[in-house]
Amino acid sequence: MMGNLIRNEWWVNRRNFVIALVIIVGFQVLFAGVSDIYLNNEDIVKLLETIPSAMLEAFGMHPEQMTSFEGWMSSEPLLFYLMLFGGFAAVWGSQTIARERGNKTQDFLFSLPYSRTQIFLSRVLAQWVMMAIVFLIVLGSVYLFGSLFSTIGDSGAIFIMMLSGMLIAMAFAGIGYLFTTLVRTERAAMTISIGIVMVSFLLKMLSGLDDSVAWLSELSLFNIFDSVRMATEASLSWTGVAICLFIYVLGIAVGVLSLRRQDI
Repeated sequence: MMGNLIRNEWWVNRRNFVIALVIIVGFQVLFAGVSDIYLNNEDIVKLLETIPSAMLEAFGMHPEQMTSFEGWMSSEPLLFYLMLFGGFAAVWGSQTIARERGNKTQDFLFSLPYSRTQIFLSRVLAQWVMMAIVFLIVLGSVYLFGSLFSTIGDSGAIFIMMLSGMLIAMAFAGIGYLFTTLVRTERAAMTISIGIVMVSFLLKMLSGLDDSVAWLSELSLFNIFDSVRMATEASLSWTGVAICLFIYVLGIAVGVLSLRRQDI
C-alpha cells in the first residue's frame, strides 16, 4: 500500500532530485578532474600559506594535504559536497508536509486511506533512497574521474569522505523534519532549511578565527567529522556517526508525533 505513496513522492520530487544530482555530481566531477593542477604544486602551496588560517580552516584547506588525490578531495571539494548535499536534503525534509499546506492539497492527502504516520514515513523512505542514489553516483563519479585524471592512492578514504556527506545530509534532513509540520508554505520551509545550512557553515568559519570562539565548531555539522582523519586514516568518528543518526531519527520521530497531534 505504501508503495503508491513512495512512487508519488518520487514523481513530485523528480525535478528537484535531478537538479540536485546534476549539481552535486557536476561539482565533484570538476574537482576530481582538476586535481592534478593542485597536487604537489609548490606555487599553490606557497599561496595557501599566505592565506589566514581561519579562512583556510573555513574551506577545509590544508596545504600539507596537497600531496595526494585523497588529500585534495578532503579540502574544498568535500566542503562543497557537504554544503550542497546537506542543503538539498534539508529542503527535501522541510517540505515533507509544508509542501501540502502551501499547495492547498493537505485536505485531499489526509482523506486518503492511509494513516498520517504512513504518509510521513513513506516520504522519509523515498527521500532516503534519493539521498542514497546521490551518494552512490557521486562515489562512482569521483572514483572514475579520479582514476582518469589522477591517481587514487586509498579508495577507502574516498568512500569514507562520500559516506560522511550522506550522514550529514541525513542529519540536515532530520532537522527539516523537525519543523516541516510547523511552517505553512513551501517557500518558508526552503528559506529556513537553507538558512540552517548557512548558519552551520558560518559557525564553522567563525570557530577558526580565534581560540576563544573555537567552541562554536561543536555547534556546526560541518565539523562533526575530521577531514584530515578521513583522508589519512580512512575512518569516521563513531561519535559523529551517532550524532548524525540521532538527529535524523529524532527529526523523524518529532515530525510524526507533531503531525499526528495536529488538527489539520
